[in-house]
Amino acid sequence: MTQKRKKKNTYTQTYVSARHVRNGLELQAEMTKENSSDLESLDQALAFIVALFDDKKVTADRILDGLAYDELWETIGNILRAVIRGESADGDTSGK
Repeated sequence: MTQKRKKKNTYTQTYVSARHVRNGLELQAEMTKENSSDLESLDQALAFIVALFDDKKVTADRILDGLAYDELWETIGNILRAVIRGESADGDTSGK
């Protein structure tokens, strides 16, 4: 089964509040708990990302429909790292 890839949209968030950093740390702690389910972690991560972006177009449904299965966890990890450590996907810490 083959399906054409949809056009990708990229959203950026230039301002990240200290509260978002705290919420990101809390999410990271929840996701690394031994008894944490993947579904619960995914739902929490999506809620965190939606709250992070100041754009009504960023929704959990758009994230789920817009990312390929093999991009999902990597993208979530990159966003979480960028928020809590001030790092971009390539390891740049200039935003820190």
